[in-house]
Amino acid sequence: MNERSRIATSTMNERSRIATSIRMSEYANKKYRSRSSSASKEIKKPSSALLRKQHIPAEQPLEYSNPALSVESIPDTPAQPIRCPQVEHSLDNSCPDLLSTTVENAIRKVLKGSLHDLQQDVNKIHRALSEIALKMSESKRIAIIGAGPCGLTAAKCCLEEDLDVVVFDKTDNIGGLWCYRDDDQEGIPSVMKSTVINTSKELSSFSDFPPPAHFPNFMHNSVMFQYFKMYAEKFGVLRHVQLMTEVLQVTPADDYEKTGRWQVTSKRLKDGAINTEEFDGVLLATGHHSCPQMPDFPGLKSFKGDVIHTHSLKKATGYEDKVVLVVGIGNSAVDAAVEISTVAKQ
Repeated sequence: MNERSRIATSTMNERSRIATSIRMSEYANKKYRSRSSSASKEIKKPSSALLRKQHIPAEQPLEYSNPALSVESIPDTPAQPIRCPQVEHSLDNSCPDLLSTTVENAIRKVLKGSLHDLQQDVNKIHRALSEIALKMSESKRIAIIGAGPCGLTAAKCCLEEDLDVVVFDKTDNIGGLWCYRDDDQEGIPSVMKSTVINTSKELSSFSDFPPPAHFPNFMHNSVMFQYFKMYAEKFGVLRHVQLMTEVLQVTPADDYEKTGRWQVTSKRLKDGAINTEEFDGVLLATGHHSCPQMPDFPGLKSFKGDVIHTHSLKKATGYEDKVVLVVGIGNSAVDAAVEISTVAKQ
């Protein structure tokens, strides 16, 4: 058996690995072909006289000089091209010199049929991919408590940094305060049914996600809720949200002094299941409207009328022809006064 035959035989078992590495590095292949195309344009062009007499064929695709390694001869493998955003981000940023250069060299050798040291390049590619997989496995876990506007934006930013995010919310929907609810539940506030945001959509929107043009300039709470849901869908936040899950406790992990990790204990409200997980960081996005603060005025307990906090006010129903006193002059107080004035006697 001559030298060339031995080389061809020894490389047959590596074709599957070579094919996998090539398919996982499509960008390097395209880059190499782009360079080849640019180089071909620098070849001296024939004179106009020759152009009239000769038929210039269209540029032919690159062909393998070694028939044994043609595209048709490389067997299919179960491996599929990587489409995980985290891996693609790592391929582009973590070790571009190693991957792009090594894969480009390997492809060039395959195209030329030069296989005597191809195994070294294949091993380098596999080592680089192993390093990327290890880096991904060490991704930090972040717990975000609350799926309102702040919780959603925090989750989006964490995902952009390739962090492993879990968003807990004890309600049945995202949006926080802007998800209107008819029922009054302590700790689960919402806007009133008629609430319209008092700032324009240009000033109320996220800088990286402007509202649709057909949305009104001053958006009703139902439109605001729709906008937040569109935002969460756009940036892939929804699949990281655990609804109807209440966080009961956050404590330092046993090895906190060494790792800085936290233990988060949560309760699934549908079945009461208790779960404890460890996270590298915890972000509170519960807002400042969850727990109403009722002042204790003298004589309040002996008052014969109804006393409620604006936390529990959803609409004007029930205040027809009544005399109503609103204590306070903040946003909630003004909203309550305007809402109730449409039906109250005074």
